[in-house]
Amino acid sequence: MFSPRLTAVLLTAALALGAGAAHATTITFDDLPASLNDIHYAGYAFATGGYDFKVDQGLVWIAPAQSTSSGYATNGSTGLDLGGNVTVTSAAHQPFSVTSMDLATFWAGETSTVRLTGTDIGGNHIIQTYTLSNANSAHPYDLKTTQLTGFNNLTSLVMELVYSPINQATYFSLVDNIVINQTAVSAVPEPASWAMLGMGLAMIAGFSRRKAA
Repeated sequence: MFSPRLTAVLLTAALALGAGAAHATTITFDDLPASLNDIHYAGYAFATGGYDFKVDQGLVWIAPAQSTSSGYATNGSTGLDLGGNVTVTSAAHQPFSVTSMDLATFWAGETSTVRLTGTDIGGNHIIQTYTLSNANSAHPYDLKTTQLTGFNNLTSLVMELVYSPINQATYFSLVDNIVINQTAVSAVPEPASWAMLGMGLAMIAGFSRRKAA
């Protein structure tokens, strides 16, 4: 019989065989066709970087990279122009964590508000709201990296443009460079991994018998 402490160590090792390393992904939207004339409404869905995006309400553009003379925010690459609610899920159906994203008011010098709602594997919700203003910025056209905390082990993330309760209007927000960490879990460890665990168990069992003798 193994001691309780040794049993716990062995169980931890066995579980570790089924867990893969966390994989960091940055969603850039650069692989998507971009045009301000191409508006996508509720029901539109697309995939990029291993994640699925679905417009639940309102509309979005896949905004092309533009120079600062264009009059709207840019970081020199394609971005998601958020004009409603968009739900993000893993195409591999694995839990994920969101650590940061680039945000800006679409039109320079204006203000917009984005609400993020994450649902974790336990059904709990984390909600954070960010108000974006470029009015007093030295570089009003630039997206700014927003660090996120608490959005861990998610099954989904909803990005929502918050409309003003006064006039039901707001300026759209540009979203880009969403940094996501996903932990891949293997249901069946590789045979070589099982063999290594078996050898370790045999060695521990032999040591325990000699100690008992």
